[in-house]
Amino acid sequence: MSFYRFGRRISYNDLHEFTTTQGPSVSGTSGAVTQAGEDWSRRRRANPSDKLLPATSAWLASLPSLARPHVLPRQYARIANWLCATWNDPAAFNRYAEELVIDRRGGRRQGFPLPIVDELNALFDYYNRLHPGCHWQVSRKLG
Repeated sequence: MSFYRFGRRISYNDLHEFTTTQGPSVSGTSGAVTQAGEDWSRRRRANPSDKLLPATSAWLASLPSLARPHVLPRQYARIANWLCATWNDPAAFNRYAEELVIDRRGGRRQGFPLPIVDELNALFDYYNRLHPGCHWQVSRKLG
């Protein structure tokens, strides 16, 4: 199960970027046009935002300094955005943490660099103090 599908309480627009493609439509047709006259044929599927969102920046600023990641938001803004979005929902946070920690790709996952591992572990330790029952720890496997 993809971690992008569990976030039912998260507004889809809060974590994704929408882009449109340019160019002529296929066979010169106008594509799928809604009743409002909007052409959806040139819309692409939304991708998780690789930019740090304002809500994520505010969330990071609210964290204690020992738990606040610094490298993670710069290198993996998409992950920081999802951690922020699931922060107040322990069930969703646990599902997302599981996706980060458990390798379900058969050993093809490279792992995080050590600074990211340390930041995630500090963040998970802090989260466990707020929500007992979350016992995630990122392994120090290097890619």
